[in-house]
Amino acid sequence: MRTASCSCGQLRIEVDGEPFGIGVCHCLACQRRTGSVFAALASFAPPYRVHGQATEYVRTGDHGARFRFRFQHWHRGTLLTGSSVNSSHRMLR
Repeated sequence: MRTASCSCGQLRIEVDGEPFGIGVCHCLACQRRTGSVFAALASFAPPYRVHGQATEYVRTGDHGARFRFRFQHWHRGTLLTGSSVNSSHRMLR
């Protein structure tokens, strides 16, 4: 089992198994979101378990794909992203 959490621990996700894929994104939106030159991510297939309360927003990418971001509302750190609004895979950030 792998666990990712926000810095205060209020929001966390648990996943099983190996990553479906890993990568980085260097689009301007990810640079702004992370404050870095890229965002690192790992994609996992279900099942996954989310603990805590997340705030969510959807952003449309440069090529029209829609991405769902979930973050801990107190300090705004993104933890979990859906590769598309309808995708079952989740990416940990």
